[in-house]
Amino acid sequence: MKYLLILAPFFGFAQLHHQAVSAGGGTSQKGIYSIGQSSVIGNIKTTGATVSQGFVNPTKVAYAVETITTDLTVAIYPNPFVEQFTATLDKKYNDIQVIIQNTAGQLVFTKDFSNASQVVVDTPRLSIQTYLITILADKKMFNAKLIKQ
Repeated sequence: MKYLLILAPFFGFAQLHHQAVSAGGGTSQKGIYSIGQSSVIGNIKTTGATVSQGFVNPTKVAYAVETITTDLTVAIYPNPFVEQFTATLDKKYNDIQVIIQNTAGQLVFTKDFSNASQVVVDTPRLSIQTYLITILADKKMFNAKLIKQ
């Protein structure tokens, strides 16, 4: 009797290998779909969208994309720098924005300049590490690594 009680709980698990639990999904030209449910459990209707589990859901998405070219020529020196660096652009630009991010993508510094072909950026509060610099000038963009010592 002792052996029967010990083995009894395992008989219920023997049938689990015949069943599969899975889910999937993706997108198509008609919308977003999910797979894994044999029938619809319910529908959710919101303003402009209906989501049904297990079926193709239509989507209507509009994107606004601004064209930015990456043909901006910039010389940054010194690199590595201690407290400040100079960025010399290929010509004079009206609107210049200097953006510095850490390697995790967090914004750590931003500053705007106007009507210049050379900008001096003073960053005494930045810690010693490698940064990513982006310079935007009249819808042109420049990206580089920047090292602070």
